[in-house]
Amino acid sequence: MVDRFSRLYVVRFSKGFFSRINDFLLNLTLRARGYNNFRNNKESGESFFIEKFSRQAILSYVLILARYGNYSKELLEKTNAKVIALSHCN
Repeated sequence: MVDRFSRLYVVRFSKGFFSRINDFLLNLTLRARGYNNFRNNKESGESFFIEKFSRQAILSYVLILARYGNYSKELLEKTNAKVIALSHCN
């Protein structure tokens, strides 16, 4: 049943107008999972993570694909750790 539905979905939603609906549903689903849905460190849980681990003696953090610097800044303010932030270039 699931396989049959999957095949029908792929045929109908892969082209034309329905392709745009498919893209819209994909973007909604990804946002519901937290992708590209960042507002602030507190809401995302990153501040909680920093508070939890700031009590431990962690010497350094490595951030991969750091984008804006808010998380790095908060790490530097609330811990004594060295922060290495790597970002991609456009």
